[in-house]
Amino acid sequence: MVILTIFKLKKNLCQNIKKLEPKYFKGVLDIVKDCMDIKGEELEFDIESLPPKVARELDKYVKQSLSNSNKNKKK
Repeated sequence: MVILTIFKLKKNLCQNIKKLEPKYFKGVLDIVKDCMDIKGEELEFDIESLPPKVARELDKYVKQSLSNSNKNKKK
C-alpha cells in the first residue's frame, strides 16, 4: 500500500513540476540536490530515484508554489 502511495505521489509530482513557474525551480533544486547527483544549476533528475521522504517534501513545496502562483494570477 505504501509503495502504491509513493508511486502515485511521484506521478503527480512529475506532472505538477511541469506546471511550475521558472522562479520556483531553485526551490526544487535545493530540495533534491542533497540526494541526487546534480551538477551546478542543472535541473534534471529522475523522480523515481528520489527517496520517499524527499519526494514528500518536494510534493509539499510544489503544491505550495502552485497555490501561490494561482493566488498571484487572480490578483
